[in-house]
Amino acid sequence: MMEKNNVVKLIDYINSQKMPDDSEHFEFFPLSKEKTTLRRAFAFMSDFTCVLMLNLMVLLSYATFVTNFFLPMSPTQKVSLLQMGDAFSFGVFTLIYFTYFLYCGYALNGKTLGCHIMKLNIIDEAYPHKENMTSSEPSLSQAFKRSLAYVACYFSMGMFFFLSLLHEEKRGIPDFFSKTRVVSDEWLKSFEAAKEGHKEHISIDINSLDKAA
Repeated sequence: MMEKNNVVKLIDYINSQKMPDDSEHFEFFPLSKEKTTLRRAFAFMSDFTCVLMLNLMVLLSYATFVTNFFLPMSPTQKVSLLQMGDAFSFGVFTLIYFTYFLYCGYALNGKTLGCHIMKLNIIDEAYPHKENMTSSEPSLSQAFKRSLAYVACYFSMGMFFFLSLLHEEKRGIPDFFSKTRVVSDEWLKSFEAAKEGHKEHISIDINSLDKAA
């Protein structure tokens, strides 16, 4: 009878100590109150500047390659190669733009240059709600979808970016399409500390109950 009572009490305790549901998570860590709109804007401007610089480097490298390695060609032929059409230039820029956000979104764990400067993080939107989810970093699929959404925003001449201002939590097209969120370093560190502390608290109390049984 004593062992049965201990088991019942342990089950009741575990049920009462479960990680909070979605609404409880947002009550203690209200993402809607995260003042990151301006920081995200400056982060994107930094990233866009970086893409422009990369695009310039690629074009200069291409010009150097044609000039120095296509020796049998006449100067007129070289000039014709260097005079790329608008469609080609636009395609090159779009490819660099997409690749930059894809690489940063996955290989650099969601940290673009702008995010580093403004202390922001791109996280999987499921991370705040799943107790056993150990990593907040976006997956390759999420990074790919987010990059596609950035390209769509670029094609819209930036109009899609302004849609995020209409949302309560200031989430934009890239966030919704890839199921990710942009949070500050402060928020993420606080949440991770609270999550880890909660796990340690349950572990200690369960061990105490085990000894008592």
